[in-house]
Amino acid sequence: DYARLVATDPGRAPTCVGTEFNVRQDGFPGMARKYGIDNDAVPKRLVQDALVYTSVADGRQCSFGSVAATDGRIPSLGLILLDDDQHFFPTYNAALVMRRDFAEAHPEVIT
Repeated sequence: DYARLVATDPGRAPTCVGTEFNVRQDGFPGMARKYGIDNDAVPKRLVQDALVYTSVADGRQCSFGSVAATDGRIPSLGLILLDDDQHFFPTYNAALVMRRDFAEAHPEVIT
C-alpha cells in the first residue's frame, strides 16, 4: 500500500512525477488528499513525463511514478499498476478516430 509506505518509511517511496501532474488538483496533490498522504512527505523527483517510465524501470531514481495507465511501455518495461481502490483517477476510455470522408469511402472499416 503506497500511502502506508509513505507514512511509515517515505525513504522507500521515491516517486517520479511529471511537472504538470505534480501541481494539478486532478494529479498528485488531489490523489494525496484522497489517500491521506502527506504530499510534503513524499520524496518526489520531477522529471519529464516521458522519462517517468524508464526512471521507475531502472530503479535508480524512483520506485514509483505517475503514468498513463494504458501506455504500452508499462508491460514492456515490466512495470505494475497500483490499484486505485479509492477511485480517484477517472477512467479514460481510449479510442481510435477517423475522418468522415475516409469512413464513407471505406465503410468496411466501421463494422
